[in-house]
Amino acid sequence: MRSGQVWRPALRDGFARPAGGAGGRLAAWYVLRQLNRGALLRELPLQLAKMNDPAVQASAVWKGHDGGVPLEIDVRLEDDALGEILIGLFTDEKWSQAPVRVQKVAGAGRHTITGVPPGKYRVGAMIGDVLKPKALGVHKSWPQPVEVAAGRSNAVELLVSPKFEHSLGQSYRQIAEACQPGREVEHPDSLIQGRVTDASGKPVVHRHAIREHWSGPRRGASGRLTPGRMSWVTTSSTRKTGHSRSATVF
Repeated sequence: MRSGQVWRPALRDGFARPAGGAGGRLAAWYVLRQLNRGALLRELPLQLAKMNDPAVQASAVWKGHDGGVPLEIDVRLEDDALGEILIGLFTDEKWSQAPVRVQKVAGAGRHTITGVPPGKYRVGAMIGDVLKPKALGVHKSWPQPVEVAAGRSNAVELLVSPKFEHSLGQSYRQIAEACQPGREVEHPDSLIQGRVTDASGKPVVHRHAIREHWSGPRRGASGRLTPGRMSWVTTSSTRKTGHSRSATVF
């Protein structure tokens, strides 16, 4: 794709039909545009935002790893998405760990990321600020990885689209604000820090926990009045360990 050229979806791109014919796996670029697909990209901008830390910028994550190999990325932009693009190479499809390698590019076209350790990666991208991304991107075969190996040519297609914001989830802004460094909590006494686990005690990620406190009459499921007045505390599990941090919402 030529630099500055805007990409328009077409059937031949595997964009608007199941890959492999009817009943096949839906193409990622199609799935991420749908309203009912959940928060598939929620962690992506949160992880990319961490890469702006000066300590990280001075590391091999930005500068390239010794013994790494080049990866050519064909970047496509949809609907005139403008701005500097931050690209990251991740080891897991849920974006729950920091990227191994990141690089900024100016726009659409073919770009080369050097110093990539051989391995399997998911390619993600963002334009804009973590609190309000203008556009997000994934490689064509996501969640399946792209393999980067030494001694051969490595290439991948990446689409960056504002329509992928549907895959951030309804509560994304809340979570992004809670994760901001040095954020002041409106009600410090209501701060919750803990771990969300399942019945077996294993950490649960990409979920919400809700605490209910009742201190007055309320109407239960049976329709009868029972003691309790409800205040809500929402927490978001935003890290692989299941740890959460949030403030009371009244």
